[in-house]
Amino acid sequence: MALPEQDVREIGALQGHRVEVETWGRIFWRRFRRNRQALAGCAVLLFLIAISVGAPWIAPHDRDYADLTKIELPPSREHPLGTDQIGRDNLTRLLYAGRISLLVGVVAVAVSISIGTLLGAVAGYVGGWVDNIIMRVADIILSFPLLVLLIVLASIIPPAIPSHYATMAVIGFVSWPGVARLVRGEFLSLREREFVEAGRAMGAGTNRMIFRHMLPNSVAPLIVSATLGVAGAILTESALSFLGLGVQPPLPSWGNMLTDALTWRVLAMKPWLWVPPGIMIFVAVMAINMVGDGLRDALDPRLKND
Repeated sequence: MALPEQDVREIGALQGHRVEVETWGRIFWRRFRRNRQALAGCAVLLFLIAISVGAPWIAPHDRDYADLTKIELPPSREHPLGTDQIGRDNLTRLLYAGRISLLVGVVAVAVSISIGTLLGAVAGYVGGWVDNIIMRVADIILSFPLLVLLIVLASIIPPAIPSHYATMAVIGFVSWPGVARLVRGEFLSLREREFVEAGRAMGAGTNRMIFRHMLPNSVAPLIVSATLGVAGAILTESALSFLGLGVQPPLPSWGNMLTDALTWRVLAMKPWLWVPPGIMIFVAVMAINMVGDGLRDALDPRLKND
């Protein structure tokens, strides 16, 4: 049986030796940094965040300035990625679009994680009819085709709500059942563990057992799920915006910049209008997925601590 960290240090001190005990954080970082793909994904993701946040300072032109004498110009020194149908600089809008697309992904996942974690924790810990109701509601949402449900919800949101806020809310609301199932499964497993039985015997209430004892032991799969969920939310926002139901112009996102490619003429003869946002979506999703894979491997308790 392994000794507690404090006991190991005390024994080492009595023997005249300095004992270095590895913390969970050190073990995690050692595992994570061995995954070169995950590190590369982190670097790419940090770069995308940096250029998106710094868009007001590094963008070469005003985001919404339209010069009708420069409509659909090909790439040039003045406009490295050309201009769009009303003469706006594509590079500038691409940088600003990253702020919206990444923000939508993060906030939508935060909404789904919050709802799914709360409902999944209650369902897994309380059980009985509460579990049945929550899981049946999740099954109902999962039974609808995702894109159809998103289109319906996006179309009924009042126009007074800004489109990017509405997109975040819709994606987050539709995505919570998967998180709830994950958390419920973790809680069903933890509910039978000794420390939970001990907490109940000592009179710990439901809130304390859920949020102080059981939820911290379910964080690892939640982190992985959240990371991979951001990539899915970015793709979902791109699909909604491409269909005209997501982020609305003049606010740019990578998804609504792709709507320029609705005609064969643009697809074949003017790739500067749709290739850059498509590449940004691909790079962002790939980077996030690589980080998620690295987190999954680093947080896997079945791996040896070597």
